[in-house]
Amino acid sequence: MGRKPRVGSRAWEESLVNSPMYARNTILDLAKRAEGGSKEAVENLSLWLEKYPGMRALVRELDDLATKVERAWVQRLCGTDELSRKAVEDDLAAMKAELLGPAPSVADKILVGTVLVANLGYQRAALAASLPTDRPEVRAAREKLLSGAQKRLQDALRGWELHAGKKARGLRPRGKLKLFEPEAVA
Repeated sequence: MGRKPRVGSRAWEESLVNSPMYARNTILDLAKRAEGGSKEAVENLSLWLEKYPGMRALVRELDDLATKVERAWVQRLCGTDELSRKAVEDDLAAMKAELLGPAPSVADKILVGTVLVANLGYQRAALAASLPTDRPEVRAAREKLLSGAQKRLQDALRGWELHAGKKARGLRPRGKLKLFEPEAVA
């Protein structure tokens, strides 16, 4: 067995590059500097993420747009309640995994994102409608908001179900398939 390099030596510094903890800390530091507008940090961050693609999830700014929208809705729904936030995020992850399945297409991801965001909007409207109020106009506005959110959720689910059904059936012709018709040749 080789000896560990002495702390602070050149060999020790070179060994840090292979340490997952060092890579994690470096990526987080570069992300913070890149957020501040450093072009050099953006370039270095890209290099580090090429070497450690599994750590891409640490940099929230690289999330796709649907994930950012979901996170904004979760924040809006839960506020500062961390326990609720965790529960909602876990529910979303489970729904997303169930709806996407293995090897999802881009259309699958878009439609599932639409369903998840519509569901979050519906949950928020239902929460608002459940709050007590003495003013009939507030109650009516909340009910209208809830009805609109419910319709958007139904539309999103209908679109996803239509797409999933077509995908499950595959590309089959409607009629009986004939490979050869002798009368047509003559």
